[in-house]
Amino acid sequence: LNGGYTFLPSYTDPIIEKITPDKIQVDINESDATTKDDIVLSIQGNSFNVFRYKEEGDVKVNYPKVILGGAGEDTGQLFIERREDGIYYGSTLVRNEKGEIVYNKIERAIFEVLDKSGSIVNGVGGNEVGNSIVVTIPKGLKISSNILNKPLPVAVANPKRDSNEKGLYSFKNDLISFVSVPSSPVIESVDPYIVTIDGGEDITVSGRNFQQGIKVFIDGKEVQNVVRDIDKLTTRGTLKFKAPKGREGENILQVMNPDGGCDTYQFIYVKTLNIDPQIT
Repeated sequence: LNGGYTFLPSYTDPIIEKITPDKIQVDINESDATTKDDIVLSIQGNSFNVFRYKEEGDVKVNYPKVILGGAGEDTGQLFIERREDGIYYGSTLVRNEKGEIVYNKIERAIFEVLDKSGSIVNGVGGNEVGNSIVVTIPKGLKISSNILNKPLPVAVANPKRDSNEKGLYSFKNDLISFVSVPSSPVIESVDPYIVTIDGGEDITVSGRNFQQGIKVFIDGKEVQNVVRDIDKLTTRGTLKFKAPKGREGENILQVMNPDGGCDTYQFIYVKTLNIDPQIT
């Protein structure tokens, strides 16, 4: 209506379509399991919001909250939220005397909402909606041993507009598995591991136990057209591909066998190879 107002709902239900990679390798100990490596996941879908709001005169940012392994707070395994001072992780197995989940801040972790072009959604000037959430899963997080090797839900709660609160969780079943496997691939080198944000460089990953069907992920996204060359006697070999485009900064390259066995290596994007990389 001319001269009228546009109604903005307090929150929008996010739509979850898939997650890559869809397996997280764990190490087994006496009482439970723990995540094996620092990895990066990409939750893909639609309507993932980032809102800015004012609190006592300060501008703050409210991001979605992510749960892995459950449809909500009562059933989840891992809980991830980005706060003003960093990215915090909780496990259903780590609680205080009141039974509340204990959250710990993890330095240098990634939690970004991205739009279709891969640009960061920051809540400024209408830039409030993305179609993927990229998040680090750090090593050492505790996982219940009785839920291993089975597909579990992923849940996301969008922020509410003009507040620090979250809306209701939306979830999708059978998206993620925590897996224990007898062996893992081993990365010995990645050459080069520093590339430009435009991509296109020829990358060679050298190592062993690269099984048929192995996949490569960077920033949680599967790399396409990977060429596997393996010595059948020693199982040593290479994975070759063109570097995809990426966001400036430090990231993680991950290789994953079909059963979920994985290994990781540092991978860095820079604007130009003529300057030092910006590592945050």
